[in-house]
Amino acid sequence: MLELNEAIAPDYLVQHKRIASVQEARIASLGGGVSNTVLLVQTSSERFILKQSLPKLRVQDDWFADQTRIFREAECIRVISSILGPKVVPDVLFEDHENFIIAISAAPPASVVYKDLLMSGAASTLLASRAGEILSRMHGQTGRDAELLKKFQDIEAFRQLRIDPYYGKISDVHPQFKAQVDAIVATMLSRGEALVHGDYSPKNMLVNEAEIFLIDFEVVHCGDPSFDTAFFLNHLFLKALRFPEHRALYLQSARNFWRSYTDGIALAQSRQLEKNTLEHLGCLLLARVDGKSPVEYITEEALKQRVRQLSQRILLEAPAELERVVAWIGCLEPQI
Repeated sequence: MLELNEAIAPDYLVQHKRIASVQEARIASLGGGVSNTVLLVQTSSERFILKQSLPKLRVQDDWFADQTRIFREAECIRVISSILGPKVVPDVLFEDHENFIIAISAAPPASVVYKDLLMSGAASTLLASRAGEILSRMHGQTGRDAELLKKFQDIEAFRQLRIDPYYGKISDVHPQFKAQVDAIVATMLSRGEALVHGDYSPKNMLVNEAEIFLIDFEVVHCGDPSFDTAFFLNHLFLKALRFPEHRALYLQSARNFWRSYTDGIALAQSRQLEKNTLEHLGCLLLARVDGKSPVEYITEEALKQRVRQLSQRILLEAPAELERVVAWIGCLEPQI
């Protein structure tokens, strides 16, 4: 199997007849996080992404995953393009099944990663509202399409990249919560209610003015919508603990996201979803300090301990309302 990188990408593109000569393209590495190699290709006429799934992830612990997840990602992009629109998700340009590579259209050139805006304190809280709206539409419309959901019944990639390294790992590190975490996972796996993104994070949202371009569908599956809502909120709350000077931005963004996501959902359904979301949030907070993929901006032990305190309080007290967790964050974070 070819191992994609900046040096060999021009020859690869010539062989696949995407460019006429190696001089025609400029290649830049976009990193790809821990699970992929991602390259930006620019020619005189187009910009697109080459993405290759990795068999072993770039983390300290051994962590392996099935590379065919890249083709489920391509299938998901094709499916939800009609739901979310071409300005929200990429187009699939081609698939290379021998080398586990896909090519997809790139976001507009002026796009900025939503995570970077949040980290700098420069993000508008309206972006969180937009993120909630997009996710609500994805969950709502796919949840009504039984035939579509049948295409994404396989949860192996989700198990390899989320359940085992997040929930499984914290059960090992914190055995006092094992029974509770196992029950949360079992309930999650029993809910095949909608198409779940599985990595609904600000790092996978490219912002161009007020629009969000959503990427990275490699763990998409038919599953529990509350995993996605918790995954997004988890990133906001981790930042609220790490960057108290921007806390108001993160907490208002959390409120805006939730309000936008639940707009139009029946009250009883919304309340149950809120409770389920907070159950997952308790696990995911803990996973980002003690799981296989710790968040990179929380390194001090005292801060890790504050994250643990928040997650454990959620798991022990089982709050049903997001605002209770928002209030608890203020009790854990030193005042500025």
